[in-house]
Amino acid sequence: MLFDNRPESVDPALKSIRVPRKSSRISGYHGAILVEKGSQKVTGNNAGWHDVRSNTSKNPWCVRLSDLPPAPAGKTGWPWTEETPPLPRTRPDGSPWPRISIVTPSYNQANFIEETLRAVLLQGYPDVEYIVCEDGSSDHSLDIIRKYEDWIRILLGDRNRGMSHAINQGFEAATGDIITWIASDDVYFPGAFRKVARWWPELGEYGAVVGSFRFMNEDSKIDGAEHQPKLPNPGPIDLTTLSPGAWRLHQVSTFYVRGALDQVGRVVREDLQHNMDRELIYRIAQNHKILLMNEALAAFRIHSRSKSWSVSNMVRMSQEYASIQCMFMTDNEKDNARRRRIAKYRMAKGFIKYAKYEPRVAPSIFALLKAVSHDPWIVLKKGYIVAWLKVLRILPVLQGLKNLGKVNNTSL
Repeated sequence: MLFDNRPESVDPALKSIRVPRKSSRISGYHGAILVEKGSQKVTGNNAGWHDVRSNTSKNPWCVRLSDLPPAPAGKTGWPWTEETPPLPRTRPDGSPWPRISIVTPSYNQANFIEETLRAVLLQGYPDVEYIVCEDGSSDHSLDIIRKYEDWIRILLGDRNRGMSHAINQGFEAATGDIITWIASDDVYFPGAFRKVARWWPELGEYGAVVGSFRFMNEDSKIDGAEHQPKLPNPGPIDLTTLSPGAWRLHQVSTFYVRGALDQVGRVVREDLQHNMDRELIYRIAQNHKILLMNEALAAFRIHSRSKSWSVSNMVRMSQEYASIQCMFMTDNEKDNARRRRIAKYRMAKGFIKYAKYEPRVAPSIFALLKAVSHDPWIVLKKGYIVAWLKVLRILPVLQGLKNLGKVNNTSL
């Protein structure tokens, strides 16, 4: 039993976890296909969306820097004044490159979306299908997207219905052999698509390719640390029963094989607002192998308007993440007990993260105490101890003393 949202399947200790109802957009879902050219209103499961079918008039076999609008004043480097050298039209054996479909759900990220658009278009890859789902932004995101409408396909929503809903519109419209989405504030690195595509002949039994990623700030400064993907074995594997530290698969550097997506349901759960990517990779990993690449494919941006790094969302995100564990309950009680333990740990981690970033002391202390109520063993974790030191303003003092010691040692 893949999905089990029965109330009796949830441990009483996890009653504070809100388990979303079983989505109708999961198993075997097939909605209306977007087929009308021009700006046509779409009906059926895509009601409220207009398909602005551009990306035909000026789209060459490979988009070049000279094809695109000039970079805004002061913007240099990738992907503003640099491009990835184009690949040949075909693979070395004469066969076509796999089509890569990229979906970007767009909502009020005007400060970052142009960088995202250009980082997709300037990959130098011969067969990219780029679908941007503009979900009713109130800033000037649409004006920026329109600048690139000759090279992308635009789906316009009549109102904001959430990131998951927008992703599903793009997924349904996608025709690629490899399909994924990237948020409108994240960025692919040069050559990311060719690194994925070179594995295409070996991907028959795989459900996804996952590379490493780096963090990036509001000013597009890339952090030096590279975060590698991690699994104990290629799979198929049940991620819901693995220790949280035993695996790492980040959506920003994940590319799905279309056949695998169709087999598990080419949709994300629309009742999940923050962790729809994790629930999808759970489904993929349960049924298919995952190919890991120790090469950086993308950058995940941390900024004040990011859903993932909003202090007000941190506990809510952890509760939702924990609830996913309860969606995958089976008839194996031993595995279910492990899922419950991991769910409690996820909730505790959310409170710790909140405490570290919440500037007020009292709410932070309450959050740290709340973490222990979910997982008493969390007190033995280094992260929990460090969070207390930070909340009590002791950590900066210790760091200052450490730096002072370094200075004294140098002077000696």
